[in-house]
Amino acid sequence: MYSKETSPRWRAWYDLTYGRLLAMMVRCNEYNWACATMKAKGADFVDKKSNRWQFKPDGSLHYGSQDERMTKEATRLLTRCVKDNPGTPWAVLAQRELKDPFGFKVVEAYVAPPPPPPKPKPGKPAPPPPAPSNQRRTEQPRKLQKPVEAVLPKL
Repeated sequence: MYSKETSPRWRAWYDLTYGRLLAMMVRCNEYNWACATMKAKGADFVDKKSNRWQFKPDGSLHYGSQDERMTKEATRLLTRCVKDNPGTPWAVLAQRELKDPFGFKVVEAYVAPPPPPPKPKPGKPAPPPPAPSNQRRTEQPRKLQKPVEAVLPKL
């Protein structure tokens, strides 16, 4: 079907869309694999000091051979889109997709918590908030001002 298609727009759209879908599927599988690995290993996976995990793009794939085939096909389609359609929006989007690898690696880090807020200086304590009043407040009705009429010249 692709070889019989004469419209270059259709071919560019097909290459870009199918390549992006395959890339997203591989990235989704790799992300799920990384999360499942962290969950399965539990405390053994985690450095005791770390309090942040970053999922960084990585070239190695861990999920399976099917992901490797999908990665090759996605790369082939996106590369063909860039090569056959230079200077088009399809090529720009395909280049963006190819910029990052399809796998993930988990990078652990420690980020110090923010310092506690400063304590108030000793001295005069802050005044207590006003006590709620049970009396109902009444408002005076307000009248809208009439607009000033413009003086029109006689014609």
